[in-house]
Amino acid sequence: MSLEERPWLMRRPAILMACGATAAVAALFQIRPEIDTTTAAAMWRLHAVPALRAIGDAEPGALSVAVALFAGVVALAFVYLLLRRPLRTDRLRALIFILATFAIGPGLIVNVILKDHWGRPRPIQTVVLGGSAAFVPALETSRECEKNCSFVSGDVSAAIAFLTVAMLLPAVARRWASAGILLLAVAIGFARMVAGAHFLSDLLLAAGFTALVMQICYRLIMPRRSG
Repeated sequence: MSLEERPWLMRRPAILMACGATAAVAALFQIRPEIDTTTAAAMWRLHAVPALRAIGDAEPGALSVAVALFAGVVALAFVYLLLRRPLRTDRLRALIFILATFAIGPGLIVNVILKDHWGRPRPIQTVVLGGSAAFVPALETSRECEKNCSFVSGDVSAAIAFLTVAMLLPAVARRWASAGILLLAVAIGFARMVAGAHFLSDLLLAAGFTALVMQICYRLIMPRRSG
């Protein structure tokens, strides 16, 4: 397999690029937290548009259904491979890669550790959008929110985790699938900001953290190929 045919996640500089990009985004929002308040206020004004308000309000439920269906399909495929003989190790590794990324990224890190313990209130809960809670910069923990808080976006994290499937496709299909998944993540992030549910930093850092988890899982689980 040539370098050009390999998924981006398989290339050596990928993890360094993901780390650097995530660190740069975190530093930017720490230095200029007003980016979050300005973009949140601008996106909230779009909530007055009925069509955009309907999309923003419907998105969480629609994504939950999509993730549940995807999880069911992966679970059935996992059982099928375990029961099939002879057992294909490469396909089993691929399923473990997908499951590990979803479990560790959107599952453990995002929803269990960060969203339930970081304490950052959602934009709609803060004085930025007329709420009562104080605005809290992305990298600062807080007690303004107790559970299912703003930092980081679980919806965007789950969308980015779907790139695990794209990474296993042939080169041409991989490019199209990756582009579609990234567009989906952008659309979800847009809808969540219109609904006042997330700051811009929540979306970008969710994508960065998930990309890092995906990269690490890929390198630990998937076989390395020379060429």
